[in-house]
Amino acid sequence: MGSSECHISMDLVNKEHKIRVGIWIADNKELYDQFYAHKEEIEASCGFELYWDRLDDKKASLACTYIQGLDFDNQDNYPDLINRAIDLVLTLKKAFVLFL
Repeated sequence: MGSSECHISMDLVNKEHKIRVGIWIADNKELYDQFYAHKEEIEASCGFELYWDRLDDKKASLACTYIQGLDFDNQDNYPDLINRAIDLVLTLKKAFVLFL
């Protein structure tokens, strides 16, 4: 994203059958608060609501969305899932980079 303070992450959550795609802020609550202050603008740019978690009891914070349908035992939809994940990465970058 152009800053070492945050990055885009993709996590496979097989137990919940989904892929998490989001902005991970390792140790900067002020940056999270800065992004959150622009929550409405960011979500309008994305075209969907995000799950925001400041994680007050931890160093990290995140804002993310999920793609349903992950199944390690059935890989038929993997091409679709990866294309959707890449689209989300690009959408999130475009929305968040304006507020860095």
